[in-house]
Amino acid sequence: MPPDNDMFSRLLNAYSVQNLNAISSMLIQAYQRKDFDFLSRIAREMGLSGMDQSSNQVFYKLMMMVHPDRIAYYTQAIKRGHQTGDLNALNEFRPILNILKYLEPGNTMPRENRAWYGSDKKTRHQGTSAPPRPDSPLSGRPVRTTFHDFLSALKHKEYGNLDVIYRRSDLENTEGDLELSGYMISDLSGLEHCIHITGLNLSCNNIHDISSLGTLTLLEEIDLSLNDITHISALSGMLYLRTLDISFNQISDLTPVMDLERLEYINCIGNPVPESQFQPFRRKGVLIVFS
Repeated sequence: MPPDNDMFSRLLNAYSVQNLNAISSMLIQAYQRKDFDFLSRIAREMGLSGMDQSSNQVFYKLMMMVHPDRIAYYTQAIKRGHQTGDLNALNEFRPILNILKYLEPGNTMPRENRAWYGSDKKTRHQGTSAPPRPDSPLSGRPVRTTFHDFLSALKHKEYGNLDVIYRRSDLENTEGDLELSGYMISDLSGLEHCIHITGLNLSCNNIHDISSLGTLTLLEEIDLSLNDITHISALSGMLYLRTLDISFNQISDLTPVMDLERLEYINCIGNPVPESQFQPFRRKGVLIVFS
């Protein structure tokens, strides 16, 4: 099949560093405002419709698709599709043309308080404040029952008001994903026994100490966003960890996870992490989002 020169040119121009930076910035803005309706709309236009995942996971998927560090991959793939006349391959990259309309003058995306991805201080917005917690009265969403300890929250999630006693063996037999977002948990005692879980969502709580996570070495995905965490040394043994969301905490040191070989993505928006720590991750191919 003959190459589509017009589509090739449009895609090559669309996948520029400038455009990917601008789209990333737009997504980060929406994430900071917790505008998940907008993120869902973008996800559908990028071909991610039907994703049964949390809002943070949708944000992660989108950032993986438009992160500026992927510019070399996209440029090579588009050129290869053009050279081989593979229109199906080129069509896979077409959704970005729909996304660029949100960057045009007069679009509905707010422009104030931009938060830019990048290492250039001139294009980075500093001092980003955390949005209202999704389960707080300020968010306009229902407030969940408050539990201060992990076990009480887990019992309520699994059994409601039934008087159930968790044995250690019950926790050890827990597998898959564990989601306890928005319960205002501050004490994680008991979580250390859930050694077979592979996904953990503890976002929107009051957690400060995450030492209980140190035994959960099979974890592949962790969401600790919107807490009061200052140190992540407990994550240093997470050999299978691929994605980590620690946005909107008080973390200033990422070195405990710097040697994790399978790590692909870190969201550290809203943390006082020094800029000098980002480059080692980027050299290893880790996509790191900050503001």
